[in-house]
Amino acid sequence: MKAALALILPGDLGENLLLKRYFRGLSRLRPPKRKYHFIWNPDKVIDLLRKYYPNEKLGLDDLSMKLVTLLALTTGHRMQTPEFN
Repeated sequence: MKAALALILPGDLGENLLLKRYFRGLSRLRPPKRKYHFIWNPDKVIDLLRKYYPNEKLGLDDLSMKLVTLLALTTGHRMQTPEFN
């Protein structure tokens, strides 16, 4: 919001006392929320993948599932499930 006002209003907005007080009050009214409600433990998934061993004896379907799961765990692109109240 501050960036949008900087495009419209002339001068340095960082020095404007009224805007400083307004944004400080706004941040107190709406404090930042946590990005994730919870973080899940991947130990259960890793324990399940340990059963899929040795890799030479796995079929293509099981080996593909293991690969995709390990890639998802290592890249950090796991989707966090939002908590609904």
